[in-house]
Amino acid sequence: MSNCERVYSTLQSDIATPQLRLFDFIGVHFYEYDAFTPNGAPATKGELRDAMNIHTQFFPEKFWYITEYGINDTKQVRQPDKGTRYAKLLHAGEGWPSLPDNVVGAVYYHLAMKGDLHPEYHIYPEGDKTYKVTCEAAEAAVGSIPMFGASSEAAPTAPPGDIPSRLAQMIADLADYERSLLLRRAESRADFSADDAKALQRARKAHVALEKALRLIGD
Repeated sequence: MSNCERVYSTLQSDIATPQLRLFDFIGVHFYEYDAFTPNGAPATKGELRDAMNIHTQFFPEKFWYITEYGINDTKQVRQPDKGTRYAKLLHAGEGWPSLPDNVVGAVYYHLAMKGDLHPEYHIYPEGDKTYKVTCEAAEAAVGSIPMFGASSEAAPTAPPGDIPSRLAQMIADLADYERSLLLRRAESRADFSADDAKALQRARKAHVALEKALRLIGD
């Protein structure tokens, strides 16, 4: 029996369930040795999987807030890697399983600037920096979707795990758009306006940004 199963085993007898159903949010916490996906590192404890299964069984109608999560290993997983994996879990759907839509927030364990309290979970500052960069890349990818004709209402409901494929498609669409502008400029510079030049510049900047986002999510 995992830690999560031991913690919540009493719920099966409905000892605490009626009281917990009065709450607006249900807390969740889980830890991992190396990664939150089976193929991400040698050891996967499965605490994320167990926590999702248990909370789905008892509190499917509630909002969940992840009050603790973290990676324990310090030999194979460096601080920057932990920050990246934390961000990918929340913002790129890289979990076993992916986090459901009713997860409304999460706090990783923990901020300890001195690094002397539970140092295996100390990721400041390198891990915090990679978390920020990875998070921004994933959110920029989702935010860029309306540029290519998708409705702004549809973007947030798309599965997070699809972000890499959507990024690749947007990059391909941008490349086609750039080629069309370059072809117009080559065929007739007189018809290539200042607005066309600005559009080409914006497309190139977006292309570079999306390529960077794809690399960060794929690392």
